[in-house]
Amino acid sequence: MISLSEYLKKNRKNGGRCLYVGKGPSAEYANKYRKFGDVCVINEASAVVKGDIDYTIVVDLERLEGMRADWHRIKTFFVPDKLFENGKVPASIPIKSVKGFPLEKAVIFPSNSWISDYKWSIYNSFRKGKLIFSHTATIGLHLLVLLGYDDFYILGNDGGVGYAKGVSYPKEMEKAVKTKNRDRKRQVLEYVCYLFSKKYKLKIRFWKPEDEKPIKIALLCPMRLGSSRLNSKILKKIGKYSLAERGLILMKKIQENNNNNNNNNVTALAAVGDKELIDLANKYKIKVLLRSQESLKTDKWEIRFKGWCEELKKQGFDFVLQFSACMPFMPIEEVQKAIDFLNIYKRDFAAVFENRGVLWDKNKQRFYPKQNVWDNTKTNDPYYTFCPTFSTWKPEFYEDFNYFYKTCGFLIVKKNMDYFDIHDEKDLKIAQAYFITLSKDEKKKLFLI
Repeated sequence: MISLSEYLKKNRKNGGRCLYVGKGPSAEYANKYRKFGDVCVINEASAVVKGDIDYTIVVDLERLEGMRADWHRIKTFFVPDKLFENGKVPASIPIKSVKGFPLEKAVIFPSNSWISDYKWSIYNSFRKGKLIFSHTATIGLHLLVLLGYDDFYILGNDGGVGYAKGVSYPKEMEKAVKTKNRDRKRQVLEYVCYLFSKKYKLKIRFWKPEDEKPIKIALLCPMRLGSSRLNSKILKKIGKYSLAERGLILMKKIQENNNNNNNNNVTALAAVGDKELIDLANKYKIKVLLRSQESLKTDKWEIRFKGWCEELKKQGFDFVLQFSACMPFMPIEEVQKAIDFLNIYKRDFAAVFENRGVLWDKNKQRFYPKQNVWDNTKTNDPYYTFCPTFSTWKPEFYEDFNYFYKTCGFLIVKKNMDYFDIHDEKDLKIAQAYFITLSKDEKKKLFLI
């Protein structure tokens, strides 16, 4: 066992996504969204979540026993230092007497923070910085926020009556639980989410029935031979394949993976106009979005993407996920993360890097006078630069990129070799040198051999 304070010292995160699953009806969709991030379940919701579970919140022995079949899949148990018998009398936790319970996985939090579920009581605890323990879902969310998670997708906390399919009812009060309305608990959790979001700038969203409406995604990769900085760049090889071939192989694999799991909602499209690239796309059985000859000879976006909007809308796509084939070390998992993000949030976003350097204008004056004069220090406010890796948007944004950049969301990515973008001969040599340092398994995983 370990105390909450000790656990936080060793395991606090700097942001991250968490799928938070209660026992209500929408928990049955949890496995569809497992890739959202780490997984935390409330009590017997563990029964409906497949695979390993990162955390569980459990506050009484009955619920703990109800999860026994899933103990081996759970990495961390958050449990209170006291239990409450009949809702009134505190007693020392007899967790050591529970046969077979993995004590080494237990994180103990103080239960003297229990409060009523009235707004004034919750706000008072919030203002004083105390744990908000009005019911299991609120204390669980608070613990996850303290751990450093800042993006939550909440299922199974629906209000109303009944549990998700596969979640068992406690035998001693099955009838009462089956008919109990949980609207009050949902309202309380929403209020706590509101307080946390305001203070910690969190993203929190609850599952809605509309989330199950499938969207049609175009996985679009624009390619041309007429690169202004490195002619026929897209045909240059890193390992066994050219950049174009490697991009097409990656697209095909992503399309196959998603169409096996997500109702055929991803279609790979190569936006090409050069005969050599059209032939390559046909070879790998990737659909072609035919570009005009004019668009192949310019770097002006309004000309390069002319006509794409109407064609994509005609084909019925809700969103376009555009990625670059000139990033040979981009793992398939990174593109999949973007698709998962899109399937959950169903909104446009741009991938960005976080920077903390000093910004200078053309007159050599700092943009932000309050910034520290030393470059790359944590004391400076972060700013974000566009990452050419991938972005998603609705087809109509091809007609108005200014509107897109004013309204889009952001997916912050870490700056490393995954995002190395080849622009010119110098970049190509760096990429080829880096390729040599990779192991055979790494090269295979990146579809470079």
